[in-house]
Amino acid sequence: MNISKDSRWASVERATSETSIRVEWRLDGTGGGQIRNAGALFLGKYTPPAVADYVAGPNHVLPTNGSARFFSALSVNDFVKRTNIVSYDREGLQAVKPYVTRLANMEGLQAHARSMESRAL
Repeated sequence: MNISKDSRWASVERATSETSIRVEWRLDGTGGGQIRNAGALFLGKYTPPAVADYVAGPNHVLPTNGSARFFSALSVNDFVKRTNIVSYDREGLQAVKPYVTRLANMEGLQAHARSMESRAL
């Protein structure tokens, strides 16, 4: 999608979640600050998508079919294994215990609820 000096660009972007959006109307390299749902932004008339595909760093594996609302372009982070580490002390668990127990029961996850109730605090 190419966007010129049209004041409706932000609403178009929100509605379509385009794979890529080329913003051409600002010569100073700005102009796409309000766009949140695009796989890639190409700012200025000297930034064709081919530059990003081949030499600028990003690649051409972009979210399609409106999935830019909830996915990003493929990056090295997609190939890195991450592990979440969670640690609570007695006081911290005591503070959240009623909420976690209630949510677990609401979701029908009785084992989760029992795991909270079994902790003697």
